[in-house]
Amino acid sequence: MVGALSTGQQRQPPDAIEHPAPIGTDCSVPYPSRPVREPLPEFRGTATTHQTPAQRQHLLAFVVARYEEGLSLREIAELTGRTQSAIRRALNQAGIPRRGRGAQRLGLGLTARE
Repeated sequence: MVGALSTGQQRQPPDAIEHPAPIGTDCSVPYPSRPVREPLPEFRGTATTHQTPAQRQHLLAFVVARYEEGLSLREIAELTGRTQSAIRRALNQAGIPRRGRGAQRLGLGLTARE
């Protein structure tokens, strides 16, 4: 018989055949990880449930100013030692509309090649 197994050989099940590791399972990262910012000294230890009105106003002013400069919610959260949800609530409290998700779009008439 052509293709028959010789005596003593066993057919391996398909999942027993060695395959290369799936993409993304390599432990090494081909690029450096994103640095995590430390909270600014003025905000260290102020992320409590009982902030003073002065602390809350300082936080709101900082969050609004940085968000209008173009920082992301994640970046502001890291700088203030708060969560992204806390930053969203601060923007809502200040009446600031949030930007859309993802990278900022290019201006009218511009393309990525220009």
